[in-house]
Amino acid sequence: MLNINRAGIKELKEIKGIGPTIAVNIINYREKAGRFSSLEDLIHVKGIGDRKLAALRKHLNARTTPEKGNLQGVKIEFDPSNYGLDGLGEVHLVGTMNDWDSEDKSYPLIKDETGIWSNRFDLKPGDEYKIMYDSTSWEEGLYIGDGSKNFVLKEE
Repeated sequence: MLNINRAGIKELKEIKGIGPTIAVNIINYREKAGRFSSLEDLIHVKGIGDRKLAALRKHLNARTTPEKGNLQGVKIEFDPSNYGLDGLGEVHLVGTMNDWDSEDKSYPLIKDETGIWSNRFDLKPGDEYKIMYDSTSWEEGLYIGDGSKNFVLKEE
């Protein structure tokens, strides 16, 4: 089952009944409204009605806590003040989980009231990533880390 609170566009499009437009609508809704508290919240996403929601139930869940013993729901945090950065408009992960596609913003971090950006993602041990901010292009250099070092998820 795919967790609707952690899934990226790529994973969502693999679910029967979710095409590119609805996948983007789900991500956009999640970024604006926050995590889905239940699958019923999907009814507020443009393009999902009662029949589509019923069909999606067998493929999705909205669990907000990870299952014991697995790395689903790994929390990634980013404090821009540690890097001398202010006023960021967006922050997202780019890495092995989205084929290093800098334009793929399906791994967004969300800013809290203290200025820390964070989110939980279904990552596997060995996944590598960089934290990109206000950018969709590597040429702009708007990412944390140098070209030779990536963050690597370790086994917990």
